[in-house]
Amino acid sequence: MKNKLLAILCLSFFGLSVFAQNLSNDYKVIHVGKQVKDIAYENPCASPLENYVARMHLWIEGKYDTIYSETVDEIARQSNQPYPQKAVERLLNSEIEQMITYKDSIGLVFRLDKNDPGGYFVGTSRWENGKWLGSGEDVCYKKSMNETTQYIEDKSVENLNRLRKYYLQKIVSTDTLAFINYLKQHGGNPKTYLLEKLTTYPLVIYGEIHRRKPSWDFLKSLIRDPDFVKKCGTVFMELPYYNQPLFDKLLQNDTLDATTIFKILGSEQQYGWQDKGEFEFITEIWKINQHTDNKIRIVPVDFQINWDSIKTKRENDYWTFIEKNFTKDRDSTMAEIIYSYLKNKSDGRNCLFIVGQEHARKSSPNKPVKAGTLLKKLMGNNSQMQIFSTISHAMISDNANWLGKVRYGLFDYIFEKTGNVPIAFDLGNSIFGKEPFDASQNVRFEQGCGNYEDFYDGYIFLCPLAEEPYDYELKELYTDDFVEELKRRAFLSNDREAYYGIPVDSLTKEKIHEQMDSGLQQSNNKKYWMFYKK
Repeated sequence: MKNKLLAILCLSFFGLSVFAQNLSNDYKVIHVGKQVKDIAYENPCASPLENYVARMHLWIEGKYDTIYSETVDEIARQSNQPYPQKAVERLLNSEIEQMITYKDSIGLVFRLDKNDPGGYFVGTSRWENGKWLGSGEDVCYKKSMNETTQYIEDKSVENLNRLRKYYLQKIVSTDTLAFINYLKQHGGNPKTYLLEKLTTYPLVIYGEIHRRKPSWDFLKSLIRDPDFVKKCGTVFMELPYYNQPLFDKLLQNDTLDATTIFKILGSEQQYGWQDKGEFEFITEIWKINQHTDNKIRIVPVDFQINWDSIKTKRENDYWTFIEKNFTKDRDSTMAEIIYSYLKNKSDGRNCLFIVGQEHARKSSPNKPVKAGTLLKKLMGNNSQMQIFSTISHAMISDNANWLGKVRYGLFDYIFEKTGNVPIAFDLGNSIFGKEPFDASQNVRFEQGCGNYEDFYDGYIFLCPLAEEPYDYELKELYTDDFVEELKRRAFLSNDREAYYGIPVDSLTKEKIHEQMDSGLQQSNNKKYWMFYKK
């Protein structure tokens, strides 16, 4: 430990000034040599140094970070609990060694915590719209001069590429009439649109936003259409694949067994899946099957832990258990199950795959590679095995928060000007499809991120976002028995974190229901406005 610390201190006193000599003229290096507590930050956007120090003070106070780049996930800015006193002292007593700027656009600030010999903490920022705005904090573990120089160059280029991508996405078309005309010529009723695609394609992927009532209402109207059972024989769902026997038994019964559906939804992820629209959709398929010879089969394809198979804590040193028993990720599991099913099925009808929008993507600029991308690759150029993937209109998402309107509000404006009526249309070779893809914060600034037509084949607009109801949650899932099961799972996984803001030890059905009701009330019954901070 002492040797590691000595190495870091040597790098601190001598290394940063030495490796700076190896950097090109695109870099400017400024020695700081001050503790965080001694650095003023009156204008948090005046320099990378002031921005980084100001952000650290926000972290200490547990405040929402308002001086972050627009390219950063909303979750990185969230307010937290204020730092404990020891952590505050440690942070304030750490020392800022150097500030480096690259092409006057990217800032790297190196901070040394002498109690942590692992390396430098590096605060990054970008010159964005006339301000230095934070883009994160990293750790530089490199030990040699060459490795540290390479780290600086890689980090600088990566940040500059993302910044350039950001500015390209900021360019929004003003020729709104061309978009309006495209919808008038090529747009159609969403239900008719999907039924037509189910006639043509062996697999249609419906990318959905979870717990979204208008989306599930639309899907229920789709499967009720008499033509649906003629065109589609199988619905793949993002639920644990080991529940296939439960689904088969459910759909073969003459009496609807809601408890079986609760059991299936309760097995999706550790804390269950409280999607009321999905519950209603499964129920609707059961009802349809009662009155038709063209039965619909549900095939669950998701990978999730089978909690029923875990009986004792000894079996579940949690992550060891996962590593030992499961080697595939969720997307590859879904893709392989569906591909195998399509190759071997005897039903001549086509299939519908309902899955979260991120999983439905046909392009994956970064990892993990999504199910839609894998399915596209597996099916290759086989004309009998082509897929058609759709995206539903929503906001930019990082899979946890809503970050703003797609295409800076352009699409919302076009839908409003055409009457805000439900509409669906192809993205391929269209004016909409040629727009830079920005619906997913996880990939929108990646260098491999292309346009909307690269990620999805079709676009569906159901209703104005301002009229979107709050999360459509299944309170009935949380019975006294299921809450006890949640506590058992928490014990097995050593997970004592709060759920719905409730510590595991005091978790009850009533408290969960109260939190659900509170969320609905606080949102003013508007899902998208609840998280929309910009």
